[in-house]
Amino acid sequence: ARAGFDVHFLLRSEYGAVSKHGLHVNSTVHGQLHLHPVQAYASAADMPPCDWLLVGTKSTGNVDLAPTIAQVAAPDAKVVLLQNGLDVE
Repeated sequence: ARAGFDVHFLLRSEYGAVSKHGLHVNSTVHGQLHLHPVQAYASAADMPPCDWLLVGTKSTGNVDLAPTIAQVAAPDAKVVLLQNGLDVE
């Protein structure tokens, strides 16, 4: 966002707070960044097609993940997937 790219966020649990207050990012490398207003969405159906997707989710939600990615990915989109909860018993 700081470099002028159009950035969109699909948020579930923090959608209301981010919509109201924006996003604060504190980086030791890049310093502080405050985004407000934020292009935040509570539903993938409301998002425009995205060229790059950075997806952070728990592996327990994998059943719903592929359809959500397909819904927001532009043709030839690149996806970076970060997950936790691998090998959950």
